[in-house]
Amino acid sequence: MVEQADVVIAGARCAGAVAAATLARRGHHVIAVDPARFPSTTVSTHLLFAGGVAELARAGVLERVEKIGAPRLSRAFIGGPGHAAAGAFNPVDGFDYGMCVRRAPLDAALVETARDAGAEIREGHRVTGVLWENGRAVGVRVRVGERPGRRRPRPRPERTRP
Repeated sequence: MVEQADVVIAGARCAGAVAAATLARRGHHVIAVDPARFPSTTVSTHLLFAGGVAELARAGVLERVEKIGAPRLSRAFIGGPGHAAAGAFNPVDGFDYGMCVRRAPLDAALVETARDAGAEIREGHRVTGVLWENGRAVGVRVRVGERPGRRRPRPRPERTRP
């Protein structure tokens, strides 16, 4: 089966979900595929610095993350064997705090935001290859469970660069 979209994104966690939401808000038909089913866990730290909080605000997901109950942090402590550092967060775009967010609810909030923006998020889908034509990536091969398929961006000559 071949499906068409303007954009296909491999991965629907932090970067993929934000990219999907941003492009969908701009009117693109976006399909983001991820092997996980959300919410799910992955190896990750829970600490977001002020720059990460600013990115959540730009992505339109900060309010949803705050509703998770993620605490605002005015200071951070980072330590390891023989080394430690503590201090306030440097402000970024007016945000002078960090947050402690568990990854599963953060990913769920990002995916919900992307869906609300109009992106299709396909859970349990794994990209297994890239489709090439004339030296250009034109789509991806996807495995859904044990069923293979293909997803292709729609060609748009007006957006094609040499």
